[in-house]
Amino acid sequence: MSVDWDQEDPGFAPEATKEKPIAVPQEVLQALPLDWPRLSPRTPPERRWAIPHWFGYGHTTLLVGSGGIGKTLIAQQIASALALGKEFIEPTSPTRVLMWACEDDHDELWRRQTYIAQHLRVGLEAFEENFILVPRHGQDNALCAMSEFGRRPMLTPLIQTLTEQANDTHCDVVILDNVAQLYGAGENDRFAVTWFLNHLSGALGTKAILLLAHPSRTAGSEFSGSSAWENVARSRWYLGSSLPKEKPDPDHEVNEDDRYLCRRKANYSSKDWRKLTYSAGVLVPESLESVGGIVAHLREQATEKIVLEAIQKLASMGIYANEGTRSPQYLPNLIAQFKLGNGQTKPDLASAMRKLLTDGKLTKAIVGKNANRTPKEGLVIAQ
Repeated sequence: MSVDWDQEDPGFAPEATKEKPIAVPQEVLQALPLDWPRLSPRTPPERRWAIPHWFGYGHTTLLVGSGGIGKTLIAQQIASALALGKEFIEPTSPTRVLMWACEDDHDELWRRQTYIAQHLRVGLEAFEENFILVPRHGQDNALCAMSEFGRRPMLTPLIQTLTEQANDTHCDVVILDNVAQLYGAGENDRFAVTWFLNHLSGALGTKAILLLAHPSRTAGSEFSGSSAWENVARSRWYLGSSLPKEKPDPDHEVNEDDRYLCRRKANYSSKDWRKLTYSAGVLVPESLESVGGIVAHLREQATEKIVLEAIQKLASMGIYANEGTRSPQYLPNLIAQFKLGNGQTKPDLASAMRKLLTDGKLTKAIVGKNANRTPKEGLVIAQ
């Protein structure tokens, strides 16, 4: 596919630069109205996934996490799993992946890949065909910059290098690490962010794009800069040492090796998360007995079972819980207090409790009398 200079594209300002910026081919960007009569008798194609319900083709997924949390590691693991068609969170098929690692040198990537290969029980040569990993530490990696007078964003000649490398190697997935290296305009500039993400998708066409980024320093932040990062990306993941917005539980011992990969925005699927643990140089997803990839449903069932068993255990001690969040007998608090949760979080326990009540598997009953001899209600398993 040839690349033409686009003098009329308002996103470019060649008069302000020594080199003419490269325009995305017009046939990629051209928007034609839908031909309803032609489409009417047809069925639209199924949505394509690199990782089912997590990582889709034809748009950008944003992976956000603080420095040192393991973003590059998990991106390299995802690329490795896709290259071999190994399961990562969900089953995958062999897929050719291009990854630009802008913050790690050759030897660091080599060391990390050695651990990943050992985890997957293969030699490094197994990745030769399908995983193109490019160390770009110390290089100019900007795909987008502002014009000399700062009026408009523009693509740099490096976008052609990326596009040609992705096309020449026939990659279906492109992983870019990270925004701070690749994006040279204002991260708070809504127009510039939107323009960059649109042009990146246009340049890479139907490929699945994973773009790594850092959150701001603000407590609880899940991305940095304009909300356009969140809005334009069709999905966003967050990698952290705890679930987002979860208040620390003083009764729960924190494992510094635990990570949570959370699907925080998903235009084409529901929100979800996976717990991972750092071990032997890799982040290992929690072990779930998944059937047909219905992992979220299995987690719900497991949590419901924990709640029901906790109700029985507490009752055997003469303790009856309730669903009132401000009550000292609030069920999730009691489960945590007596360490009956098997690692489940209070929000998950609360969600399972509410579902069991809705489904009629839990019910409220008179379990005794209060000190003032009024009836005392508690949660019991429905008969």
